Amino acid sequence: MNHTALSPGQEQIEHWLVQRFLQVPEATPADIDLDRPFTDYPFDSVIAVAISQDLSAWLQCDLPITVFWDYPSISSLSRALAEQAGKGGDFG
Repeated sequence: MNHTALSPGQEQIEHWLVQRFLQVPEATPADIDLDRPFTDYPFDSVIAVAISQDLSAWLQCDLPITVFWDYPSISSLSRALAEQAGKGGDFG
């Protein structure tokens, strides 16, 4: 993972994901639950890939295209990303 001196923590990643999900026209604040499976959100794989690409750009790392299936909720994904960042790891 390519990162600066301060990598984002789990709460920052959760916040970023919530804000990004709310940019999807079909999503409403009532839809957002940190433990809700991504498969229950009102968007398809095309949107998931776009969000994954945006997340990769924000974190400055390569994420596998399957990241939303490997870590199926906002909380599990943000926790895994924060842990990897802390270890200097790479998902790609």
